[in-house]
Amino acid sequence: MRTPAKWALGLAASALVHAGGAAALLISLTPDPLPQQPAPESALNLQAHRVPRSEAVPQAAKGAQAPESKSQSQGLSAGSIPQSRAQPKAPEADRLASAAPPAAPLAPAVTQSPAAAPANAPSNKLA
Repeated sequence: MRTPAKWALGLAASALVHAGGAAALLISLTPDPLPQQPAPESALNLQAHRVPRSEAVPQAAKGAQAPESKSQSQGLSAGSIPQSRAQPKAPEADRLASAAPPAAPLAPAVTQSPAAAPANAPSNKLA
């Protein structure tokens, strides 16, 4: 067999295998039909009752009326809000203690090594 015939036969076989696989996939993914479910058996029993209606008969109030008294409230003045300032108070002398300086001078901090100088990059200037 010649080379182009092998390629054509391989291409046809591949297409046939892929078509069969796609058909098998579609058949396997199709859901089964659901069986008919029975309708729920429920009932609603509704009854109406006649309620007798009547209207109230107006009557005079019984008892003495409560005496009226004056209201007892404090009025708010429309002036400014009173303000005050607190004065600072010095602390007691016996509670203050002077801090003693350190007996020996502090050692100098560790010096850092100098940073490396930047590398000289070749210039990319156009002439």
